[in-house]
Order: sequence, then structure tokens, then C-alpha cells
Amino acid sequence: GAFAEGVVGVGALKNPEGVAALPNGRGLLVADRGNRRIRVVTLDSGFLSTLAGSGDDGDQDGTGTRATFSSPASVAVSPGGGVAIVCDEAERGRLRQISLTTYEVTTLSYREFGLAGSGIFPTAVAFSPDGESAYALERNLVLGIDVRTGCAKLV
Repeated sequence: GAFAEGVVGVGALKNPEGVAALPNGRGLLVADRGNRRIRVVTLDSGFLSTLAGSGDDGDQDGTGTRATFSSPASVAVSPGGGVAIVCDEAERGRLRQISLTTYEVTTLSYREFGLAGSGIFPTAVAFSPDGESAYALERNLVLGIDVRTGCAKLV
């Protein structure tokens, strides 16, 4: 795999690990781990583009390609389609939230809320049906995240 944007046969992913459908049925979000980006596949055209991530290794918050990821591995989209949460698995172990209207990437680090976890980093994420909560797996733990506040707790 490599990095390229474009239609089927031109656009390229590198070690993609997570995929989530957008509620409007028009596209997919892909956690493109090897390229350190969150990509969008537009289903009617097959076009692959970058939603967030510069491709540089890091955990910088920012808008769109000004944000950086280390190792995005799982992605979930809220039922209303307004927010995505990404498990960024590398040694820093972060949960990242992306506004799907502004493309702003922010970090939701549950360690900041006094949850030491198991020392293994989040590997999967899903939203509740109402979109108000998200849940992330960390080895033997399930973390509940209030999407509005970013606060996390053990479930």
C-alpha cells in the first residue's frame, strides 16, 4: 500500500484497519493506519480523499490535514453523522474525536480523567444508538465516553 487520492485504481490505502459507514449512505470513513490519516470513500464515484491527518506521526489536534495521528486503527460514526471517534493506538493511546461538519480533531484522553486503564490502548469504538455516548475497548475494560463533554468512565 501507499498514499494516493483519487478514483478506484488511483486512490491508495496503506494498512487500513477500521471502516465505518456514514449515515447518509454516501460514503465510508477508513482508518488508514499506515498513512496516519482518516480517509473518506465516496461511494457513488469511488473517490478516495483525506478527511483528517497530515500523514506525519503525532497527536496534534487541529482542523483536517493540520491534525496528526500516530496509528489510527478503529473508527465509528455517530448515528446522526455529526461526529466520528477514532482509536489512535500507538504508544500514546488516544481516543480522537472528529467533527464531521468542521473537520476539527480533538483528543479525548481518558487518562486525563483519572482512568489509568490497563496499560493497553483503545482498540475498538462504537456509539450508542442515540449518539450521546461512545464506548471504547481497552483490553479487559470498557470505557464509556460522554460525547458532549469528552468525559470518560469505566462501564
